[in-house]
Amino acid sequence: MKHDAIHGSQEPLGGLESTAARPAGKYMDWKVDWAFKKVFSDKEVASKLLRDILREDIVDIEFLSNEIPALSEKDKRARLDVICQTSDGRSFVCEMQKKAESDLRDRLLFYGSHLIVNQVKRGDPLYTLSPVYVLCITDFEMEHDGEIPPGKILFGYHLRENDLGQDIFADRLSFHILELPRLARQKKFEEMTDSAEKWAYMFQNIATFAGQPESVPEFSRAVELSRVDSLTQEEKNQYHNAMVSEYEKLGISTAYEQIGHKKGLEEGLEKGIEQGKMEVARKMKEMDLTTEQISQATGLSPQAIAAL
Repeated sequence: MKHDAIHGSQEPLGGLESTAARPAGKYMDWKVDWAFKKVFSDKEVASKLLRDILREDIVDIEFLSNEIPALSEKDKRARLDVICQTSDGRSFVCEMQKKAESDLRDRLLFYGSHLIVNQVKRGDPLYTLSPVYVLCITDFEMEHDGEIPPGKILFGYHLRENDLGQDIFADRLSFHILELPRLARQKKFEEMTDSAEKWAYMFQNIATFAGQPESVPEFSRAVELSRVDSLTQEEKNQYHNAMVSEYEKLGISTAYEQIGHKKGLEEGLEKGIEQGKMEVARKMKEMDLTTEQISQATGLSPQAIAAL
C-alpha cells in the first residue's frame, strides 16, 4: 500500500521527503527515555514492536515491574525501560540507549541473566526456563568485528556451539540490537518492506513528524500516543525535564571526551550543558510552547530563547 502523505523533517533519515509545509514538533521523541517508556508501555504498541523486530508470535503481553529485584542487599539493582511477559512465560526487555557507553554489552547481559535466574524459585523440582529476549534500540552504531553489509540495521546474538553451530541453548537467551543510524538515508518509507526498517524510520523521524496517523496506519496507535497535546500538564513537564536532563548528560559526556585538562574540562562541561539546553529550547519552540514555559524547563533567559 502506498502512503500519499508521510511528512517528516526537512531531511528525514531514510524516509520520504516532506511534501508540504506543516508545523513540526507535535510528537514526542521516542529516543527520550521518558517518552519511550510512555509510548511503549502500551500493550498494542509494545506487542507490535516485539512481533516486528523479533519475528515472534505475540498475541498479548503483561507488563512487569521495570525494576529487577536484587538477590541480596549487596547486589546492584537494575531499573529498565520496559519489561513484559507473554502468557506462555516468555520474557522481554526493551531498552532505548541514546549514547554509547562502555558497559552496554555487560548491562544487557546482566539484565537478561537476571530474568533467567529469577525464573527458578526455592523448592522448584526442576530448572525449567522460559525464553528471555533482550531488545536494545541504539541511537549510535556499535562496534563490530569485520565489515557490516550495507543495509543491515538489526543484529541478533544467540548461544551456539563454536564449531558445529548447534543452537540447543539459543532459544533460552538472545540479544537483539536495532542500530538506528544504519538506516539508509536515501530509502523512502513507501519502499520499505522490512518491519525493522520501518520502526527505525519512525524512531528517527517521529519528533519532527508532521503528517497524520492515517498516513502511517500500521503505526497509528504509536503516533497517537506520542502527541504532545494529549499529555497532561504534569506529563508535559516530565517530558520536557527529561529532554533537558538527557541533553545535559550528552553535553557532559562530550565534554569529557574532548577536554583533557582541569580548566578546559570545566569550560567544556559548562559549554556542553548550555548547548544541550539550547537544543531542547529549539525543540520546545517548534512545539509552540511559550517563552515562559521554555525558560522554566531549561533555565535559559527569555532573551536567549528569542534569539534561537
